[in-house]
Amino acid sequence: MNLGQGLLYDKPTSDVVISDISVIIDCRENRRPVMKSSLNDRLKEARIYLDLSQEYVATQMGLHRTAITAIESGQRRVSTEELKKFSELYGISLDEIAYGEDQNSDVKVLARRYSELSDDDKREIMNLVDFKLRLKKMRTNVA
Repeated sequence: MNLGQGLLYDKPTSDVVISDISVIIDCRENRRPVMKSSLNDRLKEARIYLDLSQEYVATQMGLHRTAITAIESGQRRVSTEELKKFSELYGISLDEIAYGEDQNSDVKVLARRYSELSDDDKREIMNLVDFKLRLKKMRTNVA
């Protein structure tokens, strides 16, 4: 579904904390952009979504505002170091910036949720995983 400013949205999946600018976005209540366009468009979409000015982003990254304009319009390439800074400033993984989606999002969600469990619950989960792997191996051997 296309909503406003050409951004596509999906259902929220996690909390995003951007410590550099002291902004907390609770994605359970807010919708976040699905970034499926070019790198420069993804950077611009993220900045607009976070309601940050080009001037603010430039200051935080140690660049001139015109550099941010050139990056967002595709007239200037982004260095690896700048990509890291964008990632930290926007609270978005490098995978999401570079590829339009977080390549390890399921693993990260699982790891974050797992870390919140008690030690007993963690052991129970690991036992279940071991059981499922043995079951899979038995099914493979039968087939």
